[in-house]
Amino acid sequence: MTTAPFSAIEQRMNAAIFARLSNAVATIGLATGVAVIYEKNYANLLNMVDSYKPAIHVLDSAIQAGTKKGTAVTLDIDVTPYVVADRQADGEGITILILEKA
Repeated sequence: MTTAPFSAIEQRMNAAIFARLSNAVATIGLATGVAVIYEKNYANLLNMVDSYKPAIHVLDSAIQAGTKKGTAVTLDIDVTPYVVADRQADGEGITILILEKA
């Protein structure tokens, strides 16, 4: 009996998670129709101002390697045009893109 390499199992699990939990479809740079998990994270700026920072979780395989700060992002559930403010890869096939208004 042969076992599947861990990376193949990880990719299948990530795909299944996004198939079930995605709550938006995004255009990220030139990549269109990207299933994402959209959230607005609470942020307290300098302990003075309460705010929210929108972010999307996306499969690494769904975005271009060149996706970086300033890349345009649009979401089907939000009319606000965004750009990528930060990119945080988890090393396990999912990247969090922190967004800011364009």
